[in-house]
Amino acid sequence: MTDATHATARVRLADDAVLGARDVTVTTGAETADTLYGGFTVEMAAPAVTGISPSSGVTGTNPVNVTNLAGSNFYGTPLVKLKRPGTRT
Repeated sequence: MTDATHATARVRLADDAVLGARDVTVTTGAETADTLYGGFTVEMAAPAVTGISPSSGVTGTNPVNVTNLAGSNFYGTPLVKLKRPGTRT
């Protein structure tokens, strides 16, 4: 406990933890408890891209086949887009 109105805790989230809400229960030394229902959410990690091959293409080449997109946290069927830096789409 940090003080009468704050506490800290360490919890482990397994790599295969089920996504979704968790209830948070705090029990005092007097064995009284209170629960914040849905107070914590386990979310999927964002994808991280570390490399791409090929890393360049020639104009007029359609399609460019990306044969090796390296990184982590790719789930399902990732959608890959190329865009110019500083543009929205």
